[in-house]
Amino acid sequence: MGELCEVVQEITLRKGIKRVDFRTILVDVQSEDYLYCVTFPTNLEGVVPVFDERFGVVSRNESKGYLDFRTHRQIMFSDCAVYAANKWMEYGPNAAVAVGKNRYALNMVGLVTPKRKRDIAVGEELQRRLVRKGVTCTPWYDTHGPRWGTYQDHMDDDLLYTRFRISLGCTGKNTYTQRLLDVQRPSVRKAFSKHLAQNGFAFLLVKDGDFLDPSWPALPVLLIEATNASLLEHACNALLKGFDETAVMMLPDEADAIGEPHAVDDYGIAVLNVGTYANSIERGGTICMLLNHTCRWYGGTNNFPEGYLVPENRHHVYTYALYPHAGDWRQARAQHAGHEFNHPLMARQVRPAANPCLPPEKAFLKVEPANVILAAMKPWGNPIAAFERRAKADPTKGVMLRLYDTEGVASKAHIAFASRVVTAWSGNLLEERGEDLAVERDSLSVPLAPFSIETVGFVPRPMPAKYPRRALGPQREPVQPVWVRSWEHDAESMPMGYEPVVASISREVREEDGGRTLRLRVNVVNDYTDAAASGEARLYVPEGWRVEPERIAYVVEPLGYQPTEITVHRPTADAAGQIKLRFDHDGQTFQDVLEMGAAFDLDMSVKHEGQHIVVALRNPTAEAVESEVALASPIETWPQALVGTHALGPITPRTQAVALGPGEKTWLVFKVGPMAHEELVGEPSYWAVVKLMTNGRIHLQRCDWRPPARHLDDDRWSRRYAEHVKARKGHQRRGTTD
Repeated sequence: MGELCEVVQEITLRKGIKRVDFRTILVDVQSEDYLYCVTFPTNLEGVVPVFDERFGVVSRNESKGYLDFRTHRQIMFSDCAVYAANKWMEYGPNAAVAVGKNRYALNMVGLVTPKRKRDIAVGEELQRRLVRKGVTCTPWYDTHGPRWGTYQDHMDDDLLYTRFRISLGCTGKNTYTQRLLDVQRPSVRKAFSKHLAQNGFAFLLVKDGDFLDPSWPALPVLLIEATNASLLEHACNALLKGFDETAVMMLPDEADAIGEPHAVDDYGIAVLNVGTYANSIERGGTICMLLNHTCRWYGGTNNFPEGYLVPENRHHVYTYALYPHAGDWRQARAQHAGHEFNHPLMARQVRPAANPCLPPEKAFLKVEPANVILAAMKPWGNPIAAFERRAKADPTKGVMLRLYDTEGVASKAHIAFASRVVTAWSGNLLEERGEDLAVERDSLSVPLAPFSIETVGFVPRPMPAKYPRRALGPQREPVQPVWVRSWEHDAESMPMGYEPVVASISREVREEDGGRTLRLRVNVVNDYTDAAASGEARLYVPEGWRVEPERIAYVVEPLGYQPTEITVHRPTADAAGQIKLRFDHDGQTFQDVLEMGAAFDLDMSVKHEGQHIVVALRNPTAEAVESEVALASPIETWPQALVGTHALGPITPRTQAVALGPGEKTWLVFKVGPMAHEELVGEPSYWAVVKLMTNGRIHLQRCDWRPPARHLDDDRWSRRYAEHVKARKGHQRRGTTD
C-alpha cells in the first residue's frame, strides 16, 4: 500500500458494546485502475455469506477465486460473488440440512423437477418455504430445458449461483435423480429402493461433481423420490416440519450417502457498513469489503476542460465494524446491530424543565419481537409530495410507523407506547388510511406476513404542555431566483417544495414583421390537488424592447393550467436579448428565461488562494445575468454536522448566487476548513468541480488540491502516530480535548 497511498487505521472498543469499530483513512489516493478493499480472514467451517437486502436477509455464495474481480456490467468473468449489503453482511449459519451427526449449509438451491404439473406444484411450495428463510432457489427441469424461471441453457451454467441442489419427482421420471442414483454403491441404491417401497417416498443425500466445467467443487444434492404426487407432497411436508421456526431440514440418519463428516459452525462474524455496499466472501472464507475502484468517471469522456476525472483520487474515510457472535444472525440480532451502527444514539445535554412532563427514563415506544424492525416514524401523510396545499404534517393529528419483517416468518408486531394512544389504524405505503386497529393498554398488535412491510398510524394523547413548532431544516433554496427548469441545471430532483405552481415561457416562438415581433405563450400550471393557485407573474425584456402584457395575473383551479399569449417587440430582427419571467410562491422567487439571438453566459476562472477556492466571474454581455455557482466535492469535504466521522476538512458554502450587470465582475469565495487529524493525514487532498449554472446551461471547471507525493515507511508512520498519541495525552492532562 505504501506505493499507492498511506493508510491510517483507527480501532475502537466501546464498553458494553459487543463490536469492534473501525475508521480507515486512505491518504491521498492517486492511482488509476486499482481496487481497494478490506479483508478479514476467518476459520469458520460450513457457514455461508448472508446479506442484508434492505427489507429482508438472503444467503449468498462465495467467490470461486480469491480477490479476482474481473467483471463487466452484470457479467462475472472471474466467477466472483460480490453483492450489495445494505447495512451489514456476515459469514455465518443461515439454513441447514441435518442428517445424523452431519450438517450441510442449505444455500442458493438449484431445484430440479421433471416437466410434470404436480411435481412442479410441489417444487413451487418448497421454493416458497426456502425463500422465506433467505434461501434463493432457481428452478430447473431435469432435462435442462426449456427453462423454468431461468435464462441459462444448462443448470451447470449456473454453478456460480448454486451451492446445493434438490432433485424431486415421482416413479423414476426425474432423469437427473436417476443419473445420480446410478453412480451410487449398490448397497445405497438397494436401501433407497427399500425405503421407497415401504414408505412410498425416500430421501438420499449425495454429491454431484460431474459438471460441464470440472473446476467447480462437488455440490451436495438432496434426492426426494415418491411413488405418486400425493406422497411426494407428503414427503416435502415432512421434510419442512419445523423449518419455518428452526431453518433446519431434518433427514433420517440412513439418508446420508456422502459418507464424510461435515459440520456447520454455530457462530458467525458480521461486518457492519456505512455506505460501503459491495461485499463478498472470498475462497477460503475471507470476508471482503470493497472500498473504491480508481477508475475514470464515465470512462474518461473528457467532461472537463482540464481532462478526465478520477473521483477516487483524494483522501478517503470509511467507517465499519466487526460484530462477532454465537448462533446465527437471527439469534444475534445482526439486523438490529446494523441499524444501531448506522443510526447511533444522539445525546444532547439540556437544562431540566421546571415542570417536566416526561419521566427521567422512558421509551417513546417499544417494538417486539426481534424479527420486526421499526424503519420510520414521522407525522402521518405526505402533503408536499401529494401536492396538498391545505393539509399539514401534524403529529398531533397522526403519527406514521413503518415496520418490516426481517426473518421471513409470520408474526405479530407488538407496539407498546409510553403514553395513552387515542386511536390507531392500518395504512399503505402511500399512507392512505385503512381499517381501525384495536388499542389495548396503550399497545397495538399488528400482523406481519413473511418479509412484509406494514404501515400503522396512531394519534397520541396531547402533551400536557404546548411547545412552539420549529422548522427542522431550510424552507427555501439558498439561491434565489430558482431556475424553474431544475433538470436542465442537473440540480438534484426538484427545488424545495417540489414546484407545485409553475409559470414558464413556451419554447415555441412565432415570428412576424420580419422577425421584429415575437408571439409567445406563458403557461401557468397548478399541481395542487385541493386548492386553487393565484398570483402574478411578471415579464422583463431588454431596454428598447416591449412586451404585452407585462404582468400576468393568474387564478388556476386544482390540477389546472392557464395559458396566456404574449407579444414581444424588439428593435431589429436580429436583436439579441433575454425574455425573463418571474413569479413568487411560498416565500421563493422563480425564474424562467428565453434567450433570443445569443447565449448569455458568464466568463469563469477558478484558482486556489491559500485556504480558499476563488471563483472569478465576469459578465461580457450587454444585459444582467443571474446564475448559480455550486461546488461539487467529495464527502470528506462536507461539514461534520452532515457526515459525522467521514469529515476531514469542510469546504463551504455548497452553493452561491450571483447576479452581474453588463460588464460587471465579482469574486466568489469557498472556504477550505482546517483538516481533522492533520498530524496523521497531512495536507488536504481532494478534487473539486465548480459548476456554473445559467439559463439552463452548465459550465464546469476543476479546482483540485494535491499535496506533494509522499510515501512513508512503517517506522516513520509509527513515529508520527506515537507523537500524535503523546500530544493527545498532554491535552487530556491539561483538561482539553482535540
